[in-house]
Amino acid sequence: MIDLPIIQEELELAQSEAKKMGILRGSILNGQGNEAGFLGELAVHRYFGYLDSRRNNTFNHDLILGGFRFDVKTKRRKVLPKPEYYGTVPAYQNQDCQGYIFTSVQYEDKIPIKVTLCGWLGKSSFLRDSVFFKKGDVNPENGWVCSLDCRCLEYKKMRDIQSLECGLLFR
Repeated sequence: MIDLPIIQEELELAQSEAKKMGILRGSILNGQGNEAGFLGELAVHRYFGYLDSRRNNTFNHDLILGGFRFDVKTKRRKVLPKPEYYGTVPAYQNQDCQGYIFTSVQYEDKIPIKVTLCGWLGKSSFLRDSVFFKKGDVNPENGWVCSLDCRCLEYKKMRDIQSLECGLLFR
């Protein structure tokens, strides 16, 4: 996992974009996770910027890296993520992306302090390897009662960010 600091310029942009977005249908946190979501996207974009990362914030994907479409999935936490924590994709999201990049934003006293790039997988690999949770199921990671159907996978079962970086560099 790779930890990146929050940059003030990105925080301001994330707050602005989160406010513009409002509450999307099916939002797990009723729009309260928008800021963290944008911080995750911006951190991934910054990390891969030298590889011609392009933000393309649509329903289907958030970034284009090396010609591949990725959706960034972010969780808000009060602690740093551990390898046994889960990345989650809502089951209703049948996005036109080729892979998912999972991030976590750590907050202290409601202030974001760090973004962790937790892992990635191609979409078909994620769908094959992830566990399906129905609305009402309890996620063993944290006791969270799922508010909607979703697919989850532990970060330790994903590919590390460096493997994506190497794959994009040497293709």
